[in-house]
Amino acid sequence: MDPSTRRFTTWADLRAHLAAAHAVTDAGDDALQATVAGAVLEVRRVEHGGRAWIEILAMLEHDLRDVPPTSVLVKNFTLAVGALGIASGSLVLRQLLPLDGLRAVDLDEVVTEAARVVAESR
Repeated sequence: MDPSTRRFTTWADLRAHLAAAHAVTDAGDDALQATVAGAVLEVRRVEHGGRAWIEILAMLEHDLRDVPPTSVLVKNFTLAVGALGIASGSLVLRQLLPLDGLRAVDLDEVVTEAARVVAESR
């Protein structure tokens, strides 16, 4: 099968795909941490509206007290994937993707871009 057309239907398939390319640590049922280009991404399966979604969170290395809100809004506008938000007092990049039918190439693009944003925040 052409890798660009591979689609996921289960969490196990998605996990195996990430584990084949990145260091992966299980973080509970339907949750893992993947290290992509030195960035730790939290990846988990969530249910909403009767559908399974993949949530990708990347903690950015910023002290929120040092980041002007306007800078965050400008950065949010320029992101290729995800949206910036606050979780546990930290700035995070968050992206949701539908699990059923998600293409491997699309997942790979998102995790690569999320890792780039994390690296840029250092």
